[in-house]
Formats: sequence, C-alpha cells, structure tokens
Amino acid sequence: MAIGQKKQRWTLFSRESEPEEYLLEGYSAGRVRESIPVRVAPDTAVVSDIIAPQVVVEGLVHGFIIARELFIAATGRVWGDVYATAVTIAPQGQLNGWLSTIDEQTYTSLYENPQVLVNLAASQNGSSAVKALPPQLHTAANELLNTLPPERVGILHLLQQEAGTALAARLELEQEFERRLDETHVQALNEATSLRQQEAMFLSKQGESRQQIADLQAQLDVRARELGERTAEISTAHHTIEKQADELLDLQTHYSMQTAELSAAQQRIEQLQGQVQLLERQAEATAERIHSLDIALQDSLQRGSEQEEALVRWQELAELTEKQAKEAKAELDTLSMQQREGAQTLAIMRDQRNRLEQEWDKAQDEITKLKKQLAAQAEQPNLAGQVAQLQKELERKVSELNLTKQAMVESTGALAQAKRQMEFAEQDLKRVREQEAALGLAQEQIRKLHEEQTDLNQELNHIQGEHRLLKVDSERRITALQQDNQRARERLQEMQGQMTASQAVLQAAEAKLQQATEREQQQEKLVARLGHELQQAQQAQANQVPAVELETLRAQLATLKADYSLQQSQVKQLKEEVQSSRSRLQAFEQEVETYRQQIGQQGGRVAELQGELVEHDLRYKQVLAGARKQAAELQQIKQAAQQRIAALQADVQKARQQVQDLTAVLERYRKK
Repeated sequence: MAIGQKKQRWTLFSRESEPEEYLLEGYSAGRVRESIPVRVAPDTAVVSDIIAPQVVVEGLVHGFIIARELFIAATGRVWGDVYATAVTIAPQGQLNGWLSTIDEQTYTSLYENPQVLVNLAASQNGSSAVKALPPQLHTAANELLNTLPPERVGILHLLQQEAGTALAARLELEQEFERRLDETHVQALNEATSLRQQEAMFLSKQGESRQQIADLQAQLDVRARELGERTAEISTAHHTIEKQADELLDLQTHYSMQTAELSAAQQRIEQLQGQVQLLERQAEATAERIHSLDIALQDSLQRGSEQEEALVRWQELAELTEKQAKEAKAELDTLSMQQREGAQTLAIMRDQRNRLEQEWDKAQDEITKLKKQLAAQAEQPNLAGQVAQLQKELERKVSELNLTKQAMVESTGALAQAKRQMEFAEQDLKRVREQEAALGLAQEQIRKLHEEQTDLNQELNHIQGEHRLLKVDSERRITALQQDNQRARERLQEMQGQMTASQAVLQAAEAKLQQATEREQQQEKLVARLGHELQQAQQAQANQVPAVELETLRAQLATLKADYSLQQSQVKQLKEEVQSSRSRLQAFEQEVETYRQQIGQQGGRVAELQGELVEHDLRYKQVLAGARKQAAELQQIKQAAQQRIAALQADVQKARQQVQDLTAVLERYRKK
C-alpha cells in the first residue's frame, strides 16, 4: 500500500485566515503530531494517533485523536478515542470510540505529553458525551454506559479498539483485493482484447500471408538477382580497391622517393640556410664596416673640407704673402740699396755740411774780421765797395748755407721715413716667413689628409668590389634557391594532381560503398520484416498456415540471412579498405602540407634575403650620394677660394702700385 503525506498551502482563492494544512493520503502509519491543521483525504487509511489543532477526517482513522476542533465528513470513519474541545460529525460519518471533551489547558498538556492519555481516559470515563450524535443514539449510549459495570466499559473499549484494528486491516485487505482484482480484470480484458485483435489480425492477414509469401518469393528472386548484381558490383569495387591499393602503393613508393628528395632538398636548404646565415653575418659585418667607414669618411670628408678650405685660405695667403714677400724683398733690396746710397749721400752731405760749417765758421771769422776791418777802415772810401761786395757774397753764402741746411733736413726726414718703411717691410717679411712655416705645416697636413682620403677611397673601392661580389654571389644563390623552389613547386603541383586523382577515385569508391550500405540497410529492413512476419505466422494457429510454406519461407529467410551476412562481411571489408586508403591519403596530405609549409618558409627566407640586399644597395647608394654631395661642396669651396684669390691678387696689385709710388717718391728725394 502506498504511503503519502504532504503539506498543502491554501490557494489564492481560499480564506486568508486559514493556515496551511497537513494532508494524509494513501496509507499512513505512525503518530502524527502537527501544529497545523491535518486533513485525512478520502480513501485514506491512517493507523496511528493524530494530534493537531484542527483535524478533518474524510477517510479511515484507527487511533485516538487529540484536537481543538474535529470534523468527521460523510466519508470519514474514526475507530478510536477522541479528545477534543469541539467535535462535528456530518451525516453518515462514523465515530467508533470514546469521546472526551477537554479545555485549552488540557489540550496543551496533551499536545506536549501525549502519555497522560491513559490517566485522562480513566478519570473522564463515562462523563463525556457526543454533542453531534443524533438524540436517539445519544440516549442509547448513555443508557448503555450507565447499565454496564466499569470493568465492562474497559473491556468494551478494548473490544472497540480491536474491532477498529480488525476493521482497518479488513479495509486494507479489501482495498488491496479490489485493487488487485481491478488490475487482474483490466489485464484480462487487455489480454482478451489483444488476443481478439491478434485473432482478427491473423484472420485478416491469413489471406494476405500466402500472397505475401508469393510476393516474398518474387522479392527473394529479385533480391537474389540484386544480390548477384551487388556481388558483381562488390567484386568490381574490390578490383577497383585493389587497383587503388596498387596506385596507393605506387603513390607510397613515389612518396618515399619524394620524401628522399625532400630530405635531400631539406639538407640543401639547411646548407643554403647556413650559407645564407654566413652571408648575412658577412653582410652585417660589411654593413657595419660600411657604416663605420661611412662615418669615418664623413668625418674625414668634413675634416678634409675644413682643412681644404683652410688650405685654400693658407695657399691664397701664402701665395699673396709670398708675392708680397718677393715684392717686399725686392723693395727691401731697393730700399737697402737706396739706404746705402742715401747713407753715402748723407755722408757726403755731412761732409759737405761739415765743410760748410767750417766755411761758415771761416766766413763768420772773415765777417768778423771784415767787420773789424770795416770798423777800423770805415773811414777809407775804397773799402766801402769791397765791403758791400763782401756782404753780398756773404749773404749769398748764407742763403746757400740755408738751402743746404734745408736740403739736409729734408734728406734726414726722407731717410727717417725710409727707415720706418724698412722696419715695416722687415715686420711684413717676418710675418710672411711665419705664414710660410704655417703654410708648410698646412701643406703637410693636407698631404696627410690626401693620403688618408686616398686610403679611404681605396678602402671604399675595395668595399664596393666586395659588395659587388657579395651581391653577385647572393643573386646567384637566390636564383639557385628560386629555381629549386620552382622545381619543388612544380613537383608539389604534380603531387597535388596525383592526390586529387586519388581523392576522386576514393570518392567514387566511397559513393559505391554508400550505395552498397544503403542497399544493405534496405536488405536488413527486409530481413527484419520477413523475420517479424515469420514470427507472427509461427504464433498463429498451426493449422491456418501450411507447414510447407512455412518451411519454404524459413529456408528463403535463412538463405537471405546468409547472403546478408556475406554481404555484410564484404561491405565491412570494403569499409576497412576504404578507411585504410583514407588514412594513407590523409597521411599523404599531411606530408604534402608539411612540404608546402617548408617551401613557403624557404620562399619567405629568399624574400627576406632579397629585402636585405635591397636595403644594403640603398645604404650603399646613400653613401655614394653623400660622397658626391661632399665633392660638389668641395668644388663650390674651391670656386669660392679662387674668387677670393682673385680679389686678394687685386688687393696685392694695388699695394704693389702703392709701393712703386713710394719708391718713386724716394727716388725723387734721393735725386734732390
């Protein structure tokens, strides 16, 4: 008997004041003690005590009930004592036991300690009344209780309990019997209905069986022909698979050869990669060397340009100074000669001056004497003419002496000016000699710079040669790699074509295998249907189907099953061969894909090498462009230096003209 107990809540449409309840369904055993209302559902048997505030009995309860409110519905039956504050029994409801009214305090104590029920029942024995019983039953119950002795009441109570227990057991047995009876009845009805349906089906199919057997015979013949065709197709497919296996063996052999070629190509690629790495290192070293040489060349070009500019200035200054030195030397020689001549003239003039001074002294003496003589001989008239003549001669000599003195002063000034010019010329000569020494040092530095530039040019030419050789070698190796890559690509395309053909053959074999599988499935369905029909025919009455036809059907079915098993084994073998071919083809595709990736990596490496060569060419072109630019700047500097030299030459020509004018002035002074 199923036992069901669950709590239910009031729905939205129920009264809000009503709390949730505890629902008892099916068969329940064990004391029920809840603080919420308890309801015993219809067709429910509860063999236990119930303690709850409100109890609603719609089924059978065997045991005592303690509650504030008890309601026994029309379908409810209670076999046991009831202890409640209020009891309501609906018409046709049954209470087989003692009813005791209690107050709230007693209910609380009983709820907390149900063991006091024995003492409570003894103390309240015969004092309770069922308020909801009909009057005649109420009177009869009171009279019966009053006439019976106390021990009889206890025995009656015990008998009522035993009767309740028996009734509950009987009810349970009746329910179980009714349930089993209903199940047996339903099962018998179902079996009878099924048998009737099967009988009707067999009767309806009895006429169809022979026609189906004939149809099956025809179908078996058709299947036999189809089986022969399938056998032929399977043989053809087997030959095709053998042919594909041979082709796959050829492809595998070819693949082994290609693998060997690929290994050789990989070794060659590794060698080429080693060579490329070596070339890269050489190219990097060359690039670093070119970069360092470029920096050194730029520094030397800058220093050379500065030194060339300084050299041009020193050369211009040296040429100018050399010319000035030559001119100054010539002028110095001239001035020296003029100085010697002037010294000689000065000595002569000094002698003349001395003589003139002596003559002047003599003249003064003579004048003094003449004055004395004149004073002594003033009286003599003949001497007056002589004195006048002497005075005139004296005045003439005095004027000549003054002119000579003025000429001496002028000669002394010219000589002092000539000395100053000689000193200036000596200073210029000293400066020219210093400039000549600096010019020699600058020429030595320029010579060293020219030597360094020559060495750098030789080194640059050597680097250019190495770069050309490296470029030619790299281009040759790149061309060889590209040719190898092209051959590998052609070989890869050929392998892809072969693989495509193999895939087409494999797809055709798979299509045939799919068709064979579909036919196998159809045949399997046919065998299953025939087996089912044969089983149905065997389950029918033996006299309704001829035994010969059944045996024939069994033999045909066994033959068809044997053919089907053979076909299954052949199809399985074909599947295994196709799977093996597919696996080998997948392995071949993976190897081809690996080969393609390696070729792609090799092509990428060649592209990187070409990019590096292009980058080196660009850097080399940039270096050459910088050198050409510096050469053009040096040419511009030389042109500017030439223009400056021309301007300095004009200035020197002017200075030379001034020196010539000064020489002419000195010559005029010397002549005077």
